[in-house]
Amino acid sequence: MIKHGKKWGTTFLVFKNEFIKICFIDIKKGGYSSKHSHKVWTNHFSVISGRLKIYQWTDEGFQDETTLNPGESTFIPEGIKHKFEALTNVQCIEVYTPPKVSDEDIDRDDTGGLIK
Repeated sequence: MIKHGKKWGTTFLVFKNEFIKICFIDIKKGGYSSKHSHKVWTNHFSVISGRLKIYQWTDEGFQDETTLNPGESTFIPEGIKHKFEALTNVQCIEVYTPPKVSDEDIDRDDTGGLIK
């Protein structure tokens, strides 16, 4: 894993290619990110331990404040300003995906089953 120190903690790059980027992030209590947006990527946060608050803004102003507990996740679409704040020490998986990723990606001709 590639490790990067931040003022608020540490990021570890787990995997990256042109379709996805996966990081493990370790955030110190009271640590927070800059207010920022991503031009292309959708940003997903999944909390492993601790409590993480995510703020989001639209061009019109403040939009949302979500607190994540262990086992909970949220995503921020590309172009949306956001920042995070660790209410406790936090361990989190952060995933960046292209905006066109969809659960409706499969075009089925038939249904799978089990041969008896």
